[in-house]
Amino acid sequence: MYPQYPGGAPMRQPTPPVPKSIRLAVNLMYAGAILTGLGVAIIVILAVAAGSTAVGLGTRGHVTVATVAVVLLVSGLIEIGLWLWMAWAVKRGMAWARVVSTILFGINVLLTLTGVARGGSGAISGFVVLVIGLVAIIQLWKQESTAFFAASRTY
Repeated sequence: MYPQYPGGAPMRQPTPPVPKSIRLAVNLMYAGAILTGLGVAIIVILAVAAGSTAVGLGTRGHVTVATVAVVLLVSGLIEIGLWLWMAWAVKRGMAWARVVSTILFGINVLLTLTGVARGGSGAISGFVVLVIGLVAIIQLWKQESTAFFAASRTY
């Protein structure tokens, strides 16, 4: 099909078929978002159910449980948003998304290990989410995924 007039909008190239590795990575990212949401909900509920009016912060004073719950909730929503954003971008073949996903996975590893070292709660759910993230990252860097990103040419 030709444009109606010279200089018209260029024709879009068809999107290449999404390979199995990309579909698996995207589904794992959705699972990561869901598990992150469940983990945050459980931690917030446990913090509120503890019934304590203050959480000690060493020599810095005290913070209310409500403040801690809000911070956990907001940070969890940000993490869920990042999972969903990366799934959306990867599914559309945006090559930058696998690099950003890999960097975000590395940051998540560091934060999870730091939380575990400090005796933080949620270690089991944190490790489950890390395993999901690791498998998703491996899928993103497979040869068929690389071919998909190259064919999509969406940078």
